[in-house]
Amino acid sequence: MSRLHPLRFITPRHIQRAAQLLIAPIMIGIALVYAQGLADLIRAAASSYLLAITLLLAFPNIRSGDLAMTAVLFLTGAEFGSALQGTPVDFARWLVTMGTLGTVVVPLKAQRFRALALHDGWSPIAGAGRRRPRATGPIIIDPRPTPMRVEMLLLPHRTDVPLGAALQPIGGHR
Repeated sequence: MSRLHPLRFITPRHIQRAAQLLIAPIMIGIALVYAQGLADLIRAAASSYLLAITLLLAFPNIRSGDLAMTAVLFLTGAEFGSALQGTPVDFARWLVTMGTLGTVVVPLKAQRFRALALHDGWSPIAGAGRRRPRATGPIIIDPRPTPMRVEMLLLPHRTDVPLGAALQPIGGHR
């Protein structure tokens, strides 16, 4: 690649910022096309594809399924919102947009499973999600364990002390 090639100066962050700037105009354009009744099957498919790709490029740290659900909600709202302008709801057009979103997301999911298979093919799929487990209990806790908690954690591994005697306080009283 030559030293003056334009791709030499473009980074993934530039593409992300450009996509973030394009999200609002794309969504406004889709809403206007639906509201004016100009959305045929091809325009609906092209607009949903453009919206899905732009969302994926704009927000790389958000899961693709969540972004696809955002696009589904917006496009469904645009479809049924067009009825407020007097344009009839076209279920064939809605199915085309949902199918187009599927053609964007399904290959991403397949690639994710391929990566899991390459990394560790025998790990359960249920534990392979990228979401953090939901927190339970109090939000603010003292991370230092109490002596009783340490003893409870160690009890199953100790064989020299009977279980009932290990939980008795020193001196025998409670």
